[in-house]
Amino acid sequence: MSEDWINHPNHYASSKIECIDAMKEMQDQPNPKVKLSNSDFYLWGAIFKYIWRFPFKEKPVEDLKKAKFYIDRLIKSLESQP
Repeated sequence: MSEDWINHPNHYASSKIECIDAMKEMQDQPNPKVKLSNSDFYLWGAIFKYIWRFPFKEKPVEDLKKAKFYIDRLIKSLESQP
């Protein structure tokens, strides 16, 4: 059977839990100590996604660099908050 690159690529299902489900649980936790804007939530999710999947990708260093890009943006955003 061929890989479903749209709905279920192999790097999405590297464990019993899909990344998107783990991300939802991570972001739905009550009472965070840091208040994140919608764009900060996006950055956090992107970081999580790239870190989760990098060991299963053809270019793992590229995904780690993408995660670093988003981490740097999230740090900058949080540092600019009052």
